[in-house]
Amino acid sequence: MYDWENRYRVTLDRFIPWIEQTKPLAGCEVLEFGCGTGSVGLALAQKARSVYGVDVDEAAVRVANDKQVHKDVTNARFEAMPGESILHAVEKFPDGIDVFMLYAVLEHMTTQERIDVLRVAREHLKPDGVLVVCESPNRLTWGDHHTSKMPFNLQLPPDVALRYYPRTPREFYVQAMDAAKQRGEAALEDALVRLGRGVSHHEFVLALANEHDSGVDSIVATNYDPLLLPARHVERDELHLARYCEAHADKFPMFLPPCFMRYYIDCIMTKQPGLLDRRFIMPWVWDTSCSDGVGYSKWDMLIFQANTSVLACRLPGSTTRAIFAVERRNGDQYLAFTCANGQRIERHLPPQPEPSTEYIDVQFDKPTDTVWMQGPQGCEVSFVGWEHVIPRTDGLKTLAH
Repeated sequence: MYDWENRYRVTLDRFIPWIEQTKPLAGCEVLEFGCGTGSVGLALAQKARSVYGVDVDEAAVRVANDKQVHKDVTNARFEAMPGESILHAVEKFPDGIDVFMLYAVLEHMTTQERIDVLRVAREHLKPDGVLVVCESPNRLTWGDHHTSKMPFNLQLPPDVALRYYPRTPREFYVQAMDAAKQRGEAALEDALVRLGRGVSHHEFVLALANEHDSGVDSIVATNYDPLLLPARHVERDELHLARYCEAHADKFPMFLPPCFMRYYIDCIMTKQPGLLDRRFIMPWVWDTSCSDGVGYSKWDMLIFQANTSVLACRLPGSTTRAIFAVERRNGDQYLAFTCANGQRIERHLPPQPEPSTEYIDVQFDKPTDTVWMQGPQGCEVSFVGWEHVIPRTDGLKTLAH
């Protein structure tokens, strides 16, 4: 179970600044669909004009209202609604919605419910409104950090998952499924969905694709952003998935934003494609064939084997911005980054008592398709990203493939 205060604080410190790069919240009316106990909605209320949260869980909404009193927040309202009428919450916004928030909710819906809420959300946005999806577990990743804590669980067909659940290591999950089973097969099937299943780009395509939009073309921001990386540390298998997607990009009928290669899907969507620049930090997929003295640690991180080691990052496109995640250890670290036109940027990382990850944002004066990194022996790099920009089209009916 999640910690209320932690989610409230992460929303304030990480997700709100990330959202406001695309849509400043001042003066905005926010609808949070699936507000739960209010940790996200009450954080949003610190910046927005108003927040209206709805949920099917009456007990959770009571907690949200209690927290609202405790936090002394006056511009938020939380309401419980039955499942058959909850989509009518959009009628509270006859002039349209500035921000439609779906935080940790899509995974608890049936496929049709997901499609319905995504369609309704986009339909009821103001012309400059945004749909924000956060913390929905990705079914295409191998682990299940959300529901069962069992590898591959989110990829299992429902009939296999229903039979296999007693073998999962999470006691809470097994107990909840056992209790549902006592109420019958239909209750067990419903519990499988409500406890949480994975989401992927496929639901977005089914819900939002039309003659002008592949279904994901209106996504303008995703979760490899440096503002979110401290809350979304990169895992090795996310990069393996990114490697697969890049190798097979010609088999996808659309450009796939990088949020669909991560354990959790976090993205911001506009009402239609082309309204804003699409700025994505794309993962560079480990290729050390052009590097000197760089190998792999047992954790599949890049490790500099000598003080003369050079990591050569040859990118699939040109960029003016790269992100390097360096694993911090005791001792000074002097790092240098050089681009193809010769510009050199140096960084000094002082000693740190505890291991941590440092995200270094390197910005060059001119576009480059290669970045060389120099670091001391033992330096470990866990992630390299490069900024890919798809310019706005002022809403012209075009697709980005």
